[in-house]
Order: sequence, then C-alpha cells, then structure tokens
Amino acid sequence: MKRLFPFLIFLGLALTACSENPLKIYKGDWGGTYTGAKDFGRLDFFVDREGALSGSLRSDTLTTGQINLTGKVDAVGGILVSAEVAGQTYVFEGDLDNNRGSGTWKAQADSSLSGTWRASKF
Repeated sequence: MKRLFPFLIFLGLALTACSENPLKIYKGDWGGTYTGAKDFGRLDFFVDREGALSGSLRSDTLTTGQINLTGKVDAVGGILVSAEVAGQTYVFEGDLDNNRGSGTWKAQADSSLSGTWRASKF
C-alpha cells in the first residue's frame, strides 16, 4: 500500500497536466492593426478557450463600418482568419504567443491587396 499511494498521486498529477488546455494562453481580447499598400485599418478579436476566433475589422480606406472576422487558433498559436471586405475575401495568417501576434494578410482574388498585421492581447 505504501508504494501504491505515491504512484496514485503521480498518476493523478500526470493526468491533470495532460488534460490542460494548450489554447488557454491565447484566450482573451486582442487588438491591433493591419497595413498594406492599398488598405490598412484596425483589428479587434476574441479567442475563446477552444481556439475559435471572432471579431471585427475596420478598414480605413476601402469601406466604412465594421466587418466580421472569423477564424481559428491552433494549439501552437497558428492563426487563420477570414473577412469579407468590399467584395474581397481577406485571409489573415500568422502566429500568436502569450501576448502578441503577427503575420500576413492578402485578398484571395486581388494579389495587390496584401500586407502585414500585428496584435496584442489586452
């Protein structure tokens, strides 16, 4: 019995560590900017505990009002997001860490609409 008790404690701790959600470090509100030669603006989004991303984009050049963002963050911080902007589908790709994110964006149908983005966790 003396040997079984430490093993059970170890097993319990190991199972707890394995079940920890790796996406929790990305959960929360994020905000930043995207820039490019023909379009630039603001990004605001929320990542939930499952890695689902939702938010809005506000273009300073092509449209007025907010545009919905939807996407996903994977377990290592890879991000893939899309938005419909002035008849174009913008795709944002990149990486998040604990507090910051960055990457590239492009319009699927018009390669001249592209650039970079940066965001920080609030």
